[in-house]
Amino acid sequence: PPSLGRLCAKALEARIEEEYVRTLVRKHRLVPEKPEDAGERWPWPLRIRTLGSFVIEHDGKQVRFSGKVQKKPLEMLKLLAAAGGNLSEAQVAEALWPDAEGDSARQTFKTTLHRLRQVLGDERAVRYQDGRVGLDPRVCWTDAAAFEQALAEAHALGEPDPRSAQGHEQRRLVERAVAQYRGNLLDADGDRDREWALSPRERLRSKFLRAVTALAASCELAGRTRKAVDWYLRGLDVDDLAEELYLGLMQAYRKLGRKAEVIKTYHRYQSVLASTVGVDPSPEAKALYRLLLQ
Repeated sequence: PPSLGRLCAKALEARIEEEYVRTLVRKHRLVPEKPEDAGERWPWPLRIRTLGSFVIEHDGKQVRFSGKVQKKPLEMLKLLAAAGGNLSEAQVAEALWPDAEGDSARQTFKTTLHRLRQVLGDERAVRYQDGRVGLDPRVCWTDAAAFEQALAEAHALGEPDPRSAQGHEQRRLVERAVAQYRGNLLDADGDRDREWALSPRERLRSKFLRAVTALAASCELAGRTRKAVDWYLRGLDVDDLAEELYLGLMQAYRKLGRKAEVIKTYHRYQSVLASTVGVDPSPEAKALYRLLLQ
């Protein structure tokens, strides 16, 4: 027979007696049988947001730190959330304490792990077994994992007819993923230059840009150019250096006969590039701009 956790997940998905089900989950400290099926309605004990602002929520309430901030435990948490899976003790030590060696590194790791569990207030949140450590997805929800899971489910549907029920489900999943993406991974000043965050940040950013571009392209194919404009602008709200979004937006405005918006968009891109990285738009962007003004 299905477990109680699975039944609760199904009930929440169907929006049946949601408050009662959430109370039941919390009272019995239930965990979902398959975390990927539980969804956002599940009353996760912990939610970690790393896309945009870094936020920890415990039982639905944001955790705020007073006094001395637990810097190293929080850095370990960010590392584990960005990794999206288990890391070896050696990988954690190399990322957080590159100068520590042997027993010193191991002791520092154990102390920091203990302090992290205290900060989170739930011993189940961080698993450590056979020399590997990671966030338990049955207890700890992360926006980065939810983002990638939704895109993976959409990709698994293949290339269905956009007008079919399967096509609508695929678009719903991609839209759900994009909704999670509130900014690039750990992009605040204190985290932007952390070497271990660079690769996962770029991976997630690339997935986001592909997803937004695909949603906009789908709208254009369906003749919904104004909605495509909305998607391009949504993408630029998050990443205002993404050339492909500016190019798509300019072409969409041209289709709508809004030449003034084409000019404004190009100048915006030109200004952003000059102020942030000190370069001009690419030759491809310049050529497209000239073509669209004809």
